[in-house]
Amino acid sequence: MDLRLGFFSGAVRDWAPNRVATATAGAGFTAIEWEMRDGEGHIRAQAAVDDALARRRESDGVGLEICCVSVNPVLSLLHEASVDAAIQAASTCGAPLARMFAPPFDPARGIDDQLQAVQSALARHARGFAHHGVTLVIELSEETIVPSPELLRRVCAGIDPEAVGALYDPANMLVEGNVSPPLALALLGDYLHHVHIKNELFVRSDDGTWGPVIVRADEGLVDWPGVFAELRRAGYGGHVVIDHLSDDASVERMQLEREVAESLWAAMPLRYGIP
Repeated sequence: MDLRLGFFSGAVRDWAPNRVATATAGAGFTAIEWEMRDGEGHIRAQAAVDDALARRRESDGVGLEICCVSVNPVLSLLHEASVDAAIQAASTCGAPLARMFAPPFDPARGIDDQLQAVQSALARHARGFAHHGVTLVIELSEETIVPSPELLRRVCAGIDPEAVGALYDPANMLVEGNVSPPLALALLGDYLHHVHIKNELFVRSDDGTWGPVIVRADEGLVDWPGVFAELRRAGYGGHVVIDHLSDDASVERMQLEREVAESLWAAMPLRYGIP
C-alpha cells in the first residue's frame, strides 16, 4: 500500500476551477476530488455534465487523477435527481466515486423509516451500477442519520459493496462516539472506499459551548500514524484526501498540509512496526 494523496476542491471553494487544478498539482498532489454544489461551485448540479467535462480537461492538463466527486450536503441523498447528477458528473470526469451525506435525523419521525429511506436510495443506485460503474459513498459524519460504521453497515445490508459504501474520516469519529480505527475498519470491511484526512481539537467558545476546530494533521486528537497502520492492515488501497486546510488558503499551505500527511505516513513503521 502506497500513500495516494489527493486534495478536495471544496477546501478552496472560492477559487476558480483552473486555479484549483493548477495549485493542486503545484503543491505536489497527484489526485483531486471535485466538489459539486447547488447552483454554484466547481461542479454545478444543474450543469453537471458540462462542468464535469471542463474539470476533466483542467485536471488532465496538469496531470491530476480525479478520485471522487463530492456533493455538498444541501443536495440530498434522498433526492433522485441530485443522486443522478452526482453520478453523471463522476462518470463524465472519470471519477470512480461520488460522495454524498445521509440526511439529518428527524426526531418527529420513526428511526426505522428514516434508515429504510437511505437504504432504498442506495439500493436504487446499486441497480444501475453495471451501467454507470460509479460507487456511491456516504461520508460518516455528525449531524446525519449515518454517523457511524455500524449504521453504515445497516443501511448497506444486502447491497453490493462495489456499488455503495463509506467515506471514512477519523476526525468525524471524535464527535460520534470516538470509534477506534481498528473497530471502525472492521465494521466497514468491503464497504470502505475513501478516506479524508484532517485533525481536530475541541475548544470552548466565549459563550461556554465546546466545538471542534480544524488543525494540522499532526496537531489534533487523531493519531494519524495509527490510522495509517490500521488502513495498511486492512489492505486499503484507495486515496487519502485532504479535505480542509488548517489556515488561510494558499499553495504554500496546501503543500505544507501534504508534507505533514507524508511525514505522518513515514512515522507509521517507526511507531507501529508496519513496513
